[in-house]
Amino acid sequence: MNPSGINRRQFLESSGQAAGVVVVAASGVTMLVDPKGAWAMTLEAIPAEQAQTLLQALRVIYPHQALSDQYYAQVVAALDQDAKGDAAVASMLKDGVAGLDQAGPVPFIELSEGNQRKALEAIATDQFFQTIRFKTI
Repeated sequence: MNPSGINRRQFLESSGQAAGVVVVAASGVTMLVDPKGAWAMTLEAIPAEQAQTLLQALRVIYPHQALSDQYYAQVVAALDQDAKGDAAVASMLKDGVAGLDQAGPVPFIELSEGNQRKALEAIATDQFFQTIRFKTI
């Protein structure tokens, strides 16, 4: 047990209940981790907050109850590789996520699903939206 009164297992379990996927950032590396430990992905160019927003945006664009977050995380990992190799892509993703976070009174991931959908519909013709959409297909 650590000083906060919660151990690693309890943290991961409670984090998974809130988000479906745990985003861990340490030493400049971001990891997307399944709360049940079935999979994990390392990201190098996309920070944790952006990764979490991208994953949620993809879930709203392509909702599918039977798909786990692993498949959406694979798209985020592919976007990460694009961002790693191209500063313009990294900048576009950063700006796109910032725009989503400014679409409402709270960050995008805290909006209701309906308001998330509205925020995404408002940018459906933007390069950011089209990039993440086509990367998913």
